[in-house]
Amino acid sequence: MATGRLTRFSRVALIALGAIAMLTAGCGSTTSTGIGASDIVRIRTVDTVPNGGNAAININNGTVAGSQTFFSGSDYRFLQPGAATVTFTFDVNTTTYQSVPETLLGATTYSAIVFGRTDVTDSADARFPSAIVAQDHQTAAAAGTADLRIIIAAPDAPNVDVLVNGAVVASNVAFKTVVPYANYPAGSVSVSIVNHATSAVLVAATPVTLGTGHSVSAYFVEPTVKTTVAAPTYQISTLVDF
Repeated sequence: MATGRLTRFSRVALIALGAIAMLTAGCGSTTSTGIGASDIVRIRTVDTVPNGGNAAININNGTVAGSQTFFSGSDYRFLQPGAATVTFTFDVNTTTYQSVPETLLGATTYSAIVFGRTDVTDSADARFPSAIVAQDHQTAAAAGTADLRIIIAAPDAPNVDVLVNGAVVASNVAFKTVVPYANYPAGSVSVSIVNHATSAVLVAATPVTLGTGHSVSAYFVEPTVKTTVAAPTYQISTLVDF
């Protein structure tokens, strides 16, 4: 018979269920507090700095990636919306770098991308280490298709043209540019990069796999930096955004 009061067992059970719910949300639940909730930001960090060793990347003084290697993406983490600042350090020096504050919107997914070269000390130089926050796709592409964007992350490259399947999709693109997503049939496409001024091929046609419904970022990166005695090397590296 109902009495209108919780028994001792019921109170204990409710406390336990509440603890489980909090733990699930903290571990990346996408139910009531996950993607789609109006008060939740989903964000990861990407390190494209070729000569920094491991990077420690923080957002609003909370560690997202404590030891991130060149061209790697962290797991997505949950944050509250609002102003956000990316700070980061590298193994090779003692400098702490900081981004311009960005406003993160609820129910939105982002990548915080770190660019540059750690041996560049002039903050007016475009190659001085910096970070931008780019909004990622967070919904599936139509069945049988996929979305692809290109991110120019090679610090020593000139302005470039980006080609997908041999067709120019972006022209005269500068370092730290995020070329917006475009939709393609799922399967494989080729991405190539050429010097805009001279048409010299910097990266020959490179296959990029596009899974149906997914969103992919293809990064134009520089594994080996330019020196006084050596030319830089370039390649296409990819991360799945959705």
